[in-house]
Amino acid sequence: GGAVNSGVRAPASRSPGSEPAKSGPGPAASTRELEHLTAVIQALPERSRQVLTLRKIYGLSQREIAVRLGIEERAVEAHLADGMRRCIELLGVRSP
Repeated sequence: GGAVNSGVRAPASRSPGSEPAKSGPGPAASTRELEHLTAVIQALPERSRQVLTLRKIYGLSQREIAVRLGIEERAVEAHLADGMRRCIELLGVRSP
């Protein structure tokens, strides 16, 4: 399958003091989070990864995904639910 992170690059390093101070996690934390999310998505079964990527990253409708992949809309729905459930488990997200 295709790599989800193709074309994604880490931010260029900057000299100290070249950015205004920010509250919250810095760019290094954001980069780590993005790398972790990418690894989680790549760990999904191929069809779930394809459906999740087409839906959540490219914004295709379930019908468009079904046509593109040659599967039924019910299958798109099932793969999307499976992919989301696995991502939540692998990311350790807890509901409030």
